[in-house]
This record gives sequence, structure tokens and C-alpha cells, in this order.
Amino acid sequence: MNLAYYQTSQTVWRPVQFLLSTGELSKVDLRLSELLPDGGWLTVLTYQGDLGSLKTDVMIAAEDFSSSWNPTTKYIVILPIEMLVLFFVLGAASALAGVGITWGLVTRASRKK
Repeated sequence: MNLAYYQTSQTVWRPVQFLLSTGELSKVDLRLSELLPDGGWLTVLTYQGDLGSLKTDVMIAAEDFSSSWNPTTKYIVILPIEMLVLFFVLGAASALAGVGITWGLVTRASRKK
């Protein structure tokens, strides 16, 4: 298992790792913001192997990763920063839409009672 990396046309390779605030965590799940009151890291990992052997949650200590990166990938995708921002905004909008739809369904169900 390795850290996933990305590169835009203006930057060097960087790990796909972002610090999320409690507000951003609560958009994913309110319980996450309660579990991590100081925020938390979103880290993307790559895995190559038999998916059938993954039968439990992945738990990895920070010491398991080295800071040096030796690419062994066959494909390199370079995304402009605008596209990364667009993906982030689309993800946030989808989460908000899900919350809005759920709220609408709950209030509609409570009015019928």
C-alpha cells in the first residue's frame, strides 16, 4: 500500500492528503466532527493486489510511510489545479444536495403523521 500522489502543471508531486476542518468533516458525517474535534486528515492510498483479501478495515500507522517517493506507476495523470478545485466543489455540492433531500424527505414524512 502506498500514498497516492498528484501533480498539477505548476507543482511538484504531492501526496493526496488534506487537512479537513470539523465543518468539512460534519458534511461527511456529523459523528466524524464529534470524533475528531480538531479536524482530521484525508489521505488517499493506492493498493495493488487481490481485493478478495481485503476483509477488514485498513489500519495503518504513520510510521509505515516513508517521505521519499519512488514512482512505480505505469500511468501518470497531470490535472490542472482548476480541475482539482472543480472535483472538490462537485463533491461538496453532492453532499449538500444529499443533506437537503434527506431533510426534505424527513420533514415531508413528519407532516403526514
